[in-house]
Amino acid sequence: MPTLDRHMTRNVVTISPNATVQEAARAMSSNRIGSLLVSDGAKFVGLLTETDIIRKVVGEGKDPAKTAVSSVVGGSLESIESTRSLSDASDRMRSSGVRYLAVTSGGNVVGLLSLRDLLVSFQEMSEPKVGID
Repeated sequence: MPTLDRHMTRNVVTISPNATVQEAARAMSSNRIGSLLVSDGAKFVGLLTETDIIRKVVGEGKDPAKTAVSSVVGGSLESIESTRSLSDASDRMRSSGVRYLAVTSGGNVVGLLSLRDLLVSFQEMSEPKVGID
């Protein structure tokens, strides 16, 4: 089975934990993405998702322009080595209850894998290839 390095997003967008949620939402919108890795210098400290913004900011009536990303991001950043399989990633997401995994190589984050990435990859593997005779 193919490894994760072929299916992950390599160009991850990061944001500071000191940034506002409004700044984070703008970064997501302008990059057409649903999550941002939260980095404190060279260290990744979490992941901010659209769902986090909806549930923890909008749903609770907080002001996105005054709410720091650090107050919304919680828990640890789930990760998996780039040499692991799509099935391993699927199992890890299911057991951890997450939709995103940081993909690492040698302890460094090299990409991000979303549940959508997994679904697309599994679909591509299961569809028959139609050729021209």
